[in-house]
Amino acid sequence: TTYFLQFNNKLNLASTLYSCCHLYPLPSNLFTGLPGISGQNGAKGDTGVQGRDGVKGARGLKGDTGPTGEPGPKGPEGPRGPAGLQGSPGSQGPRGEKGERAAGPAIVRIAGGGARGRVEVMWLEQWGTVCDDSFDTVDGTVLCKMLGYRRASAVFTASPGIGKIWFDDLRCTGTEASVFDCQHNGMGINNCQHNEDVGVQCV
Repeated sequence: TTYFLQFNNKLNLASTLYSCCHLYPLPSNLFTGLPGISGQNGAKGDTGVQGRDGVKGARGLKGDTGPTGEPGPKGPEGPRGPAGLQGSPGSQGPRGEKGERAAGPAIVRIAGGGARGRVEVMWLEQWGTVCDDSFDTVDGTVLCKMLGYRRASAVFTASPGIGKIWFDDLRCTGTEASVFDCQHNGMGINNCQHNEDVGVQCV
């Protein structure tokens, strides 16, 4: 209201001066109207063109090592490997204790009969041979006496026999009444083949 009154007073004064005295031209801003209300916002402009890619940044620092993970589950069992090569034979074991004498009859013979031939021994009702390892005329003499001879004049490697090899490393002293009383590796314990069967010549 105050503004309007001030404006009206100026308008009246100017009109009076112009009409009565013609002293002043009316100023152009004297008749300026009141400011209008604010207009509405304009529509949103179009999206601008996408700019070029920026320069690639520098490589970052290596990160810290992460914590160790939990162990995974046990895998399935693999296939069985091929068989290994056969090992070399072991060394000969220590000499065994003297074996017990058989409860039944112990029988010896010379194969083919006569005073010369391959020595054969019966044990557990089975005929077998004697290996020539360490066999000498002392062992042969004990055996010949069992057959009714006085002694053995020679020992030799005889023709191969069959069956078990009952004696190996026979070690008689000459005082025994039977070869079964002599020391040896044990009945049927040997590392011989039948091409090592011993023979004897009795006299």
